[in-house]
Parts: sequence; structure tokens; C-alpha cells
Amino acid sequence: TPPTAVTGFTGVDTICSGTSTTLTAIGGSEGSGASYEWYASGPGVGPVLSTTSSVTVSPSASIDYYVRRVPTSTGCSTPTAYFSMSVEVNPTPTAPSAGGTIITAGTTASLSASGAGPNDTYHWFDVSTGGTELTTGATYTTPVLNATTTYYVELLDITGGCPSARTPVTVTVNPAPSFIWTGLTSSDWNVITNWVSGVVPGLTDVATIPATGVTNYPMITGTANVGPTVI
Repeated sequence: TPPTAVTGFTGVDTICSGTSTTLTAIGGSEGSGASYEWYASGPGVGPVLSTTSSVTVSPSASIDYYVRRVPTSTGCSTPTAYFSMSVEVNPTPTAPSAGGTIITAGTTASLSASGAGPNDTYHWFDVSTGGTELTTGATYTTPVLNATTTYYVELLDITGGCPSARTPVTVTVNPAPSFIWTGLTSSDWNVITNWVSGVVPGLTDVATIPATGVTNYPMITGTANVGPTVI
């Protein structure tokens, strides 16, 4: 019994560039036995892509695929007609550019990305794959951070719905200065070497003056930004 022509394909017929799809010939009959011939350049044109009922392809642009059955049983020599199907390839954006930043614990960071094309939108995540979207747009302001954290940004082509790879963006969080008075240099509040951190505390910083082990106790002359103080 001779084979009859394929009448359809199964498989995803719209993909993103850089990905693949597996097409499987269905319909018709293999008769007493048949192999397959798959082509991409035209019916019978170019190399045979597969001789089984399925083929996995990764086209870089939209293209038609052609398949026919070729009888393998004795006495049958005429291949069937070709069946063709189009696979549409949508563009995948290049991953965006984005740089990390360094902040002090207890503050936020403002992150930005670039590289979007006219049909691309930015999407921010806190995981490298999957996850829940944090926000859209070229910039993202983090919540208050107390530990180094990596965020991820991708581009989405709105015409075909294809996402780029995600770009990691790391916020390095340094410890907040420890505003402990030592008085090693003098009694002057505004001298940085009198503080453990090497930074004079501001109005919102909590300054600590130990009861013992202090070389010189502080004296404020002139103007000083004195916030909450623990003695």
C-alpha cells in the first residue's frame, strides 16, 4: 500500500529568534512503510533536514518547511506530494546594558538600563529567570537595602512578545558608619579622627560616647550637627 501525503504539522509555528521548535508531520498514511524528507529551501531543494516524521529547527527568520513521504516497501516507488507550513520568527532583543552601584546600608539605590529599540520595553526582576516583575521602565528605585542585592533587567519586544536575556545589576551595600567617639586627636566634635568611622555624624545619625576608654571627651565649639547621642 503506497503512502499518502501529509496533511498537517504539530508543533509551535511562531517562535523567538534564537530558539527552536519541533515539527511533526500528521495526517495521511505511511501505507506499507515510508520514510520522510524535510526541506527548508523549497520542495526538494537543499539538504534533507530529517528522514523521520519530526524535525527540530532553529530558523533565524520566518521560513516555510516542506515534507513528503517516501515509500520504503517493495513495489512502491512514487513519493507523495509535499505539504508545507510556515514558521514565523519574531525578533529577540539584545540584552540591555546596566551598571551596578554602591550604597550605604539603610538607603535605597536608583538603577538604570539602556539599549532598548523602538519596540522594546524594560522589565525588572529580582531573580535571573521567572519570578514576579518588579516594575517597568528604564529606571528602578530599590527598597531600603541592608545587604548586597542583585536585580535583573530584560527587554521585551512588544511586537512579538520575545524577551531578551536578563542583565544582572548588583547593588553593593556597605555597612553604615559606626559613629563612636574616641577623642584620639582632641576634644573637637568636628575632627574626623576623633570618630571610629572617620566620619563626623550628621543630624540623623546616632552618635555614641563611651563612658570609659575615651582619650578626650568632646567639646563643641562653633557649629556642629548634633543628632541623637548615646552617652
